[in-house]
Amino acid sequence: MPLMKSWSGKQVSIINTDNLDYLKQCPDESVDVVYFDFMFNQSVESSHGIKIIKPIVSYDVMTEEHVQEALRVAKERVVV
Repeated sequence: MPLMKSWSGKQVSIINTDNLDYLKQCPDESVDVVYFDFMFNQSVESSHGIKIIKPIVSYDVMTEEHVQEALRVAKERVVV
């Protein structure tokens, strides 16, 4: 289930799922922005923020397929 947040009068959806699988099911130009924030291979263990999210973090690597799917789905831009 998406976590909905209001930001500048618009709805922002954060969806916790495999990003490539999700992008593949999205219609062309169906979202305004696709935002990728892939984790580094080595995290800063002393970071309190990293400790909180570590149980749900994926260490997947961004591929050309990620970029192509994001460009297909995004109306406005893709942020990496």
